[in-house]
Amino acid sequence: MLSILGGCLGLLLALWGVDLLAALAPATTLTELQQVGLNLRVLAFSLGLSVITGFLFSFLPAFTLASFSLRDTLQEDGRGTSDSPRRTRLKSALVVGELALTLVLLLCAGTVLRSFQKYMNVEPGFVAENVLTMRLALPVERYPQAPQWAVIFERVEEEVKTIPGVVTAAVGSGAPMAGGGGYLRYQIAGRTEPDPAKPRALTPRTEYLRVSPDYFRAAGIKLRSGRYLNAADVASAPRVALVNEAFARREFPDQNPIGEKITLLGDVNRSVREEGSQPPVEIVGVIAEIKDYSLYQTAPPIIYVPAPQDPQRTMSLPVKTAADPASLLPEIRRRLLKLDPDQPVFNIRTLEQIVSDNHELLRFNTLLLTVFAALALVLSLIGIYGVIAYAVSQRTKEFGLRLALGGRPRDIFKLVLRKGLGLSLAGIVLGLAAAFPALKLLARSLKSSMNLDLIGSGPPLFVAVCGALMLVALLACWIPARRATMVDPMIALRCE
Repeated sequence: MLSILGGCLGLLLALWGVDLLAALAPATTLTELQQVGLNLRVLAFSLGLSVITGFLFSFLPAFTLASFSLRDTLQEDGRGTSDSPRRTRLKSALVVGELALTLVLLLCAGTVLRSFQKYMNVEPGFVAENVLTMRLALPVERYPQAPQWAVIFERVEEEVKTIPGVVTAAVGSGAPMAGGGGYLRYQIAGRTEPDPAKPRALTPRTEYLRVSPDYFRAAGIKLRSGRYLNAADVASAPRVALVNEAFARREFPDQNPIGEKITLLGDVNRSVREEGSQPPVEIVGVIAEIKDYSLYQTAPPIIYVPAPQDPQRTMSLPVKTAADPASLLPEIRRRLLKLDPDQPVFNIRTLEQIVSDNHELLRFNTLLLTVFAALALVLSLIGIYGVIAYAVSQRTKEFGLRLALGGRPRDIFKLVLRKGLGLSLAGIVLGLAAAFPALKLLARSLKSSMNLDLIGSGPPLFVAVCGALMLVALLACWIPARRATMVDPMIALRCE
């Protein structure tokens, strides 16, 4: 009956919990969770599990009662207690196992929490405050030629810059953390030319963005050496490029990349024979590397080329503002529609929103793990209290006789407390042994699912979690221990 009632209560809580889970789930990464609900199979499984649990945990006590020895029981009772080691061994083992699992969950939750805090403070390489981004796509019917794309996007950039409150604006084939850039293969001038007969996968690749000169100012990307792109880098000018530190470190580890030339071979869908007609680009600057797709991943190598020298029909528009970017969005839309009423504007987000969305899946997983660890901690508290309280009730006569014969309440308090803390210490030792493989499994899981390195574990966390669990165990033992010291000796003498 207890297990069935508990299962029914759990189902009622689940009906409320599923809605809460869906409300807390990341809307951009876990969209399927919005449609999750309970069904008959889940209900039947949960109720059946409750019945089976009740049966399994009732079978052993029932079997013990059916096979007890009257002689042993009378002997144990003659010694003043019915709380023999044989009868408490199973209860103690369950409490130790519960504490061990609680410790594992707390360590996993604490490790993820510390990792999340560290990743929250990761320097992205750009300034996200007061930057609004959006995507613009030119209608192919009206702008069929690449030179037209460069002209209209230059007009878009200049028009947005005239809006009061706009610090600067730029265009680029992608925006930080928002994607949009492409990948291409390249060849460093003066090095061995690629063999057309070899697979294209063997040719080095890099991320490739087309940007206007003010792109780096709008995103707050710092220059490390050389110069930024400027207004002189037009279509008719010599072809130039910027590279980030990751690219310079990979291709020019022991030399200055400024002045080096790169032949851009094109994307992976084109053969080497079809490429190489474009003149090489000269590296004129090295900029700081940025987290382009995920704050948890290493910054990729990137080549930036002037947008007029390689126009694209769909571009991002990062706008740096002096105040809240949302307040300028209506005016920006009006100016864009003024230039071309048919030009679609989509994916409107601030860089701060993009960075926050990048954290949401880890934040959600951390929340779930923390809730489960907290529930395990509460269950451990209840388990320890239940075992110790039951042991005290079974030894009421013993404690009364001890007091009647001159025993001190302080000694009885220590006796009860020692038993509870002994169980807690055994659970912590067992939990520590299980925590190391559990943390390794968690690290592999996070690496495969989110490409996230677990960086939060360490001796301070282990000490803090073990200390917290011991304090909880001490609290659970405190009330039964106090109750044992207040046993009336006269009650025990009357029973004897």
